Amino acid sequence: MRYIQRQSKHARTVHWFHTIACLSLFITGLFLYVPAFAGGLDVGVLQAGRLIHRIAAVIFIGVPLIGTLVNPKAVAHKFKEYFQAWTPEDKEFMKKFLPYMFAPKKVHMPKQDRYKSGQKVADLAAIVFSMLIAISGAFMWIGVSPTLNVEFSASLMRFMYFMHDGSMIALGVLLLAHIFVGAGIFQPYRGTLRLMFGDGKISEEEARFHWGFWAEDELKSGKNVTEE
Repeated sequence: MRYIQRQSKHARTVHWFHTIACLSLFITGLFLYVPAFAGGLDVGVLQAGRLIHRIAAVIFIGVPLIGTLVNPKAVAHKFKEYFQAWTPEDKEFMKKFLPYMFAPKKVHMPKQDRYKSGQKVADLAAIVFSMLIAISGAFMWIGVSPTLNVEFSASLMRFMYFMHDGSMIALGVLLLAHIFVGAGIFQPYRGTLRLMFGDGKISEEEARFHWGFWAEDELKSGKNVTEE
């Protein structure tokens, strides 16, 4: 059987670190900022949670930046594909997306390139919300730091807290959708968990089913194709 290398070791490593950081931020954020959770914890646990939250924040921001510096060409190419003009197949995919999610066996989806139109929208939204979380989080961190001794206006800090919480909620919804599809909970994507948490390879049959145009190009070039 032929397999195509869809995700590189670099991409999988960045995804691993970012996943751990993101989950750590959500968990510690819930316990730190939701009164119903924070009320049942002692001071020591809350302080440890704040420390973990800040360490995870550094990883959350730093890993993508380091990944970009290590492999800028791959990141630039990825964004170039994100902003390519939509094809008729891309538009058809978006029209059929919701029916497909509820009845995948009855809806025939059009061929897609490396990134499906729906994935482009979700990924770009996740990037925007992540940037808002990073910016607002930096203001919140600086604002409470006794070492830096920087004071921001109360109205600005309220806005930053609102931006932080709202963006985390939005990113959480996107994350749940990502897990539902990417982890293979959604039946047509069973087995695709290995793309980011395994060897990054996908079978020819699955590749043709999910990303027809991309699979044809890869199989034609043979550069990332192996026999197993």
